[in-house]
Amino acid sequence: MTENKRREKYSIVVGYPDTYFIDNLLGWLDCGVQGWGWCSFDPERQAMHLMYGMAMGQYAVPPEARALPDSKKYPTPVEWGSAADMLLNSKLIILWGATPDIHHYGPGHNVAYFIRLARERGTPVIAIDPRYSASAETLADQWIPIKPGTDMAMMCAMAYVLFEEDLYNHEFVEKWVEPKGFEMWRKYIMGEPKSEDNPYGDGIPKSPEWAEKICGVPAETIYELTRLYARSKPTFLWKNWSVARKSRGENVARAAIILQSMMGYVAMPGGSALANPWSRFRIEPFHFFYTLYERRAEREPREPNINPRMYRSTRFGQMLYLLEKVEKGELSTEEFRRIVGWNCDPSHPNPKPKILFHGNYGYRATTNALVTAPYATNNVVKALSRLRLIVSFASYMTPTARFSDIILPVLDQFEDTQILCINEMLQYFPRIVSPRGEAKHYMWIYGKIARALGIGPDKFLPIYLSDENWDSDIEDFFAICYEQIKDMLEKGIV
Repeated sequence: MTENKRREKYSIVVGYPDTYFIDNLLGWLDCGVQGWGWCSFDPERQAMHLMYGMAMGQYAVPPEARALPDSKKYPTPVEWGSAADMLLNSKLIILWGATPDIHHYGPGHNVAYFIRLARERGTPVIAIDPRYSASAETLADQWIPIKPGTDMAMMCAMAYVLFEEDLYNHEFVEKWVEPKGFEMWRKYIMGEPKSEDNPYGDGIPKSPEWAEKICGVPAETIYELTRLYARSKPTFLWKNWSVARKSRGENVARAAIILQSMMGYVAMPGGSALANPWSRFRIEPFHFFYTLYERRAEREPREPNINPRMYRSTRFGQMLYLLEKVEKGELSTEEFRRIVGWNCDPSHPNPKPKILFHGNYGYRATTNALVTAPYATNNVVKALSRLRLIVSFASYMTPTARFSDIILPVLDQFEDTQILCINEMLQYFPRIVSPRGEAKHYMWIYGKIARALGIGPDKFLPIYLSDENWDSDIEDFFAICYEQIKDMLEKGIV
């Protein structure tokens, strides 16, 4: 199979989301295809590109995209976002699906503490959540219950009030917001009919009265919240991951950053353009994967291979089943690529998916992408029959694992040992319980796969010397990572 895949390009596809692990593994075979983007972060990330010239919440970024001054020496993922203490500059805090007292975000896991401080200083806190969560009870002055999955309707209604009552920040919009897209947004929100210059018009004003029938939030509540939002300069709008984990969830993330842009509540202390208030940076100790690139570049006179991003991660399922229409002549290649979000060289041929690889995505356990990847569940289920083989990492028998032909048991967060540099501190996570059954560290699994593919440890995983010494070898590796991260901090690189 390995030799066959060497000859057949673009035959191994990766689900949601993209990951540099697979880049480094399949890059040796020139046969992999990945998606791009992540619905929870994409709009915020784009806003940070526009405002600061760099991305917030970088996730699974290939090495050539590193923002560090010396990416070859320090090729590690970096995350940027507002520090929690910026909340003290906020005049209003909206927790939209966020539960910081449970999920422990920010420097020292203490965003909830900063929210409490801000509230004690008079900053109102509003929680929008279908559940009366612990955060709604302990952090918020007001809880606004909403029907699950209807956040987009409420955000549209807030935009309607901003337009209708002329409350938005004209100066900021005129200076910083792309005018054509903003006008299309206005026409859609205000319910202008479909026309040549308004292709998305439906003639329905997205008023609070319209939204109330969908989301269950009283129209008067939406009016009053929006007016408070407009008066409270700036507002920290925390749209958490949860509201985007649904069909077309990227639109919710997009609407959140549009609201903040309408008011000019980005790129300023106390405002926000993010899903999570990470602090200065996040570094994961996976630099040994990048030795693959450096050594391959030394050996071959060309740039290292990066798996082409041929579809948006959220449209992975569409990519699979629409290919059949392309093959039957029912859909043009141009239209197919437009729908799935082609994001690579147009000269590349379309993918030829034969194998689906659900690998580990940088966390201690893998994702349950079949049910958590927005825009995908029904499409993916429909499309899986096109594949010859499905391989998944899994800690539990999730729906994604049940659809797999081969399950590679991976350690969960309690069985794993890990070190992260996140939120301005080094965090060491020791193993709490012994691994169950045949579960292994995901780096061990990648090393085994690499060896099976003929990629020796000297090329891919130099720390993997033997199965017997794995635990001590990984501890030695973490010690090396600690020294490199310490060196970066001392030199002020991050």
